[in-house]
Amino acid sequence: TVGSGTSEGNNTVKIFVNDSSGNMIENKNAWFVVDNTNPSVTLVSPDNSAWNNTKAMTFRFNPLDNLNLKNATVFTNISGWNVNNSNASALTNNTEAGITVQFSADGSYLWNIRACDNSENCAFATSNRTLFIDTTPPTISTPTSNRTYNTQAVAVNISFLVTETNLDQ
Repeated sequence: TVGSGTSEGNNTVKIFVNDSSGNMIENKNAWFVVDNTNPSVTLVSPDNSAWNNTKAMTFRFNPLDNLNLKNATVFTNISGWNVNNSNASALTNNTEAGITVQFSADGSYLWNIRACDNSENCAFATSNRTLFIDTTPPTISTPTSNRTYNTQAVAVNISFLVTETNLDQ
């Protein structure tokens, strides 16, 4: 039995076995890993409240763990708060990585990254970020008059109407 004082990381147990006749086998080692530490995630991009004019978005992040990272997952509220894409390949510790998600509609979305290590310890970045997707260009219309104006005036007033579905702030 391994005691509660076992330290995190790689540990070795030396095994001694004997039988009723006094025969003993020594120096058999078994090793195991104790990992109770969650990874940490730093969100890199897009910035909070960023606007994007395409529906494909790459989320950049920096994962960090005390031992070995296993994977990272993007969570968004595209349809409830859930997994939208995952990086199943091994991540490099403390090295920026990215996962791309395809959005189906314009709108405002929350997002975050969850990283997990090989011991199934998982953690999100400390706070969610907001992303705005706006792929609809504004429209402009001018008056439909066929008149021609000849003037020597310094200023000419022209009216037009701009329509924007998603007003940028």
